[in-house]
Amino acid sequence: VQTSLVADRIDVLPRAGLVDPCPSLPPCLQSKLSTAGEVFPIDLPAMRPCTGVGGDKFEYVKLIAIQLRAGQLGLSRSAVGYGSIFAVGKRGSTRMRAIWHGAQVSALALRPPRPQHLASPTALLALRCGADEQIFVSKRDASCWFDQLRLPSHLRQYTGRPRVSVSELLLIGGLSLEEVQAALEDPSCKPRGSFTPVSRTWPMGFSWSSAVAQSYLLSLCEKSGLQNSGILACDVRSPSDLRLTHAAATDDIMLFAVGDRLAVCEAAERVDHTLEAEGVIRNRKKDVDGATDAAVVGVHLEDGHVLAAPPARCLCIYFMPSPACCNDLSLPHVSWRPCL
Repeated sequence: VQTSLVADRIDVLPRAGLVDPCPSLPPCLQSKLSTAGEVFPIDLPAMRPCTGVGGDKFEYVKLIAIQLRAGQLGLSRSAVGYGSIFAVGKRGSTRMRAIWHGAQVSALALRPPRPQHLASPTALLALRCGADEQIFVSKRDASCWFDQLRLPSHLRQYTGRPRVSVSELLLIGGLSLEEVQAALEDPSCKPRGSFTPVSRTWPMGFSWSSAVAQSYLLSLCEKSGLQNSGILACDVRSPSDLRLTHAAATDDIMLFAVGDRLAVCEAAERVDHTLEAEGVIRNRKKDVDGATDAAVVGVHLEDGHVLAAPPARCLCIYFMPSPACCNDLSLPHVSWRPCL
C-alpha cells in the first residue's frame, strides 16, 4: 500500500552496487546491455523532469543523502529519463520500500527479454513424493537484491529522479561537500547548484531489471552445482529426477529434496559459498534449512506433503505417491481441495 515516505524506515545497504552481474549473464543479454541502441533508442529526446517525491521533500532529501552515501545513487547535471519516487509499506512491518516509478522510462525502452525460468506455484506441481516420504526445503534470499546489482554507467542517464540542491544535501541530508563531490557522475563538475540523482544500481521499477536479476540468480544456481535439468519452472520440461530440484524467483533460491534432508542442506551450503564468493549479501533472517514447513513463492509447504495456498486463494495441492513418469500429465499425481 502506498504511503508517505519516511527516510529512516527505508532499507538501504551499507554499500550498494558492489556486484557486477554482466559477466555472468547469457552472452546475448550481455551484448544488449553493452551496446548502444539495444536498451534505449539512440538519440532519445530527454523527458521532462519530474517532481513527485513520495510525500515530504525533507524526507526525500534525507533518503537521497543516505543512498548517495551508500553508492546506490550518483549526481548528474541532467538526465534523459526521469521517474518519481513513492513509498510502499512492507507487510507486517513498519519498514518501507522506496520505488522508482519507471513506467514512462520503461515505455521508451526497447522490449526487454522475458525473465527465464521464473518460479511459480504452478511449476511446483511437478514435485511429488511417496506416501512414506517427505519433501524438505531450504531457501536463500538476497538482501535488497536490485540495490546490489551494478548498473552499467551508460544507462544511468535514463534513471533520473526529482532534483535536489547541494544546499539541501548539506543542510537536510547532512552530507559534507566532499561527499557531494564524490557522488558526482562527472568529477570535473563543481558541487554547486542543483543535480539530478541517478541510479548506480538496477532500479526496481524498470522493465529490464527483472530479466537481469533473474538471469544472474540462475547463474548463481549453476555456479553452486545445481543442474539446469533440475529447475522447476513453467518454461522448461519438469525434472525427471526429483531427488534434488530447485526454483529461482528474482531474489530467492529454493531447494527441494525428496526424502533426503541432508541433500538439501548440503546444497544450501554450496549456495552460501557461491554467494560469499560473488560478494552477494543474503538476508540471513530468511534462511530456511531442511524444513518441512515453509513458504515458497506464495504457497506453503506443510508437513512435507501439502502445498497450501493462502486463504484468499482457497486451494491446496497434495503430493501423491510418485507416478512412473513425472512428465506424463495424464497421470493423476496431484489433487486439489478447498482450503477451509
